[in-house]
Amino acid sequence: MTVFDGEGNEIGVEEREKVHTKGLWHHTFQCWFVEVDAGEPYIYFQHRSKDKKDFPDKLDITAAGHI
Repeated sequence: MTVFDGEGNEIGVEEREKVHTKGLWHHTFQCWFVEVDAGEPYIYFQHRSKDKKDFPDKLDITAAGHI
């Protein structure tokens, strides 16, 4: 996974686990689904599988991941 400095400059490549353990900057994507129905706002979430490694059985962003 490509890692970046605080200014967005590419500084190298590291394994996913190391990137997350060290809190290194890396590109991600988030897609939030929102709707207003009859004047009521809604935000849609997904329910993560109980078998997921990270945050199992929790609510999460509609769609997200690494680029």
